[in-house]
Amino acid sequence: MDKLKKMTSYRLFWPIVCLALVLLFNLIKSPSFFEISIKNGVLYGYLVDIFNRSSELIILAVGMTLCVASSAGTDISVGAIMALSGAVSVYLLGSGLPHIPVPTPILVAIIVVILATLFLNKTATKLYIESVGINPRASRLFGLNSTKIIFITYAACGLCAGIAGMIATSRITSIDANNVGNLMELDAILAVALGGNSLAGGKFSVAGSVIGAITIQALSTTLYAMKVTGDQLPLYKAIVVIIIVTLQSPEFKKYLNRIKAKRAAKTAGEKVA
Repeated sequence: MDKLKKMTSYRLFWPIVCLALVLLFNLIKSPSFFEISIKNGVLYGYLVDIFNRSSELIILAVGMTLCVASSAGTDISVGAIMALSGAVSVYLLGSGLPHIPVPTPILVAIIVVILATLFLNKTATKLYIESVGINPRASRLFGLNSTKIIFITYAACGLCAGIAGMIATSRITSIDANNVGNLMELDAILAVALGGNSLAGGKFSVAGSVIGAITIQALSTTLYAMKVTGDQLPLYKAIVVIIIVTLQSPEFKKYLNRIKAKRAAKTAGEKVA
């Protein structure tokens, strides 16, 4: 029981469980879901497609995580930055990938995540961001430039949005400013929340946000496979997301603990009787 309690208290436990449930549903619906093949030197499969399509969102989620952690705020300009970045560098990334089996967007997303993780963990930057996010006034008294740190996180989020815009544009080697990045800021914020990060700022986990981004894309892929149209997709996604966020919320966990306490008290009373 103690091991289970310790496991469930792990920050990434619920995000991983939610992603596993979505993937399990896909496996039940399609037994070949985890099969990966190579055609013309390129990897193909449902999982590859999910990672490929979630690459932009993963990169956006990394930047959005820093904004949320440092200021308890969000950057809603990331979609517009994606469109602008794509317009400027429409031919920077090609749509082909000769002699490399892994799609380029996946490689770019992996590089961004690794660099962000190394920079945050090998320097004091993560500690500074969490400190400012928890209490900016106390951080200023401690000697930290809270305004500068928050500015850096939003600049990093803009950089991530620019990279995501180049990836989105490279898929079709053209730019559609009306659709590229449209409402992506909402999915990025959602990925942060699904990753177990508090939108009130403070401590954060980049890995959790990455898992949240993959979960959103896996959910979208699942709904499309179930013949859900693009107009209906937000409704079904919202229902599932509400359930997932509820399961991860502190209030729901407190509710479960109260139920357990009542059952334990009832059992103890019956034994005494």
